[in-house]
Amino acid sequence: MVFLLILVSGSYYYHLYPAMQKQRLMQEALDEAHKAVVTKDHEKIKAFLQQFLSDQATIKLEISLKPIGGAGAEGTTTQDFDKAGFIAFIDNTLSSVNSYGYVADLKSFRLNPRTETAAIMFISNEWGEGLNYLAGMDSNMRMASVTVCNGEVSFDEDHVVLNSISCKSDLRSTYKPSPRNF
Repeated sequence: MVFLLILVSGSYYYHLYPAMQKQRLMQEALDEAHKAVVTKDHEKIKAFLQQFLSDQATIKLEISLKPIGGAGAEGTTTQDFDKAGFIAFIDNTLSSVNSYGYVADLKSFRLNPRTETAAIMFISNEWGEGLNYLAGMDSNMRMASVTVCNGEVSFDEDHVVLNSISCKSDLRSTYKPSPRNF
């Protein structure tokens, strides 16, 4: 009998408790981002971002550039975006690579019941392959990054809306051998 009570309580918590429902919506939004990126269709990726980002969204992206093969100086660049600027940045970035991927995992979710917003933290892994220009010469490159994002989301009916986010990314790149390099 006690086992049945625990099972029913746990099932209620996971399926019906409002905070858990919204946390699942947030992870589903991250999964939808992955599904959009997998298509390699720029219009689907832009459509996802149009729905996911609020019209007043603020996005801060800090990228630490790790040198090729660990040699050379590291650098960090920071950029603040609004919704339109971020969508254009993503579209331009994806236009420069011919193969890419993205996957994210929600690590922290704290719902504020008074404001119906949630503080979130997720970690994502991104990669891409394409041409990069170094000293005026094009080189095939492989790039990979691990990104940690902290932000705030709200909920609009049955989907998540991103209000603000600050992401820190470590971007590493290396040469990708190609037949013309030999």
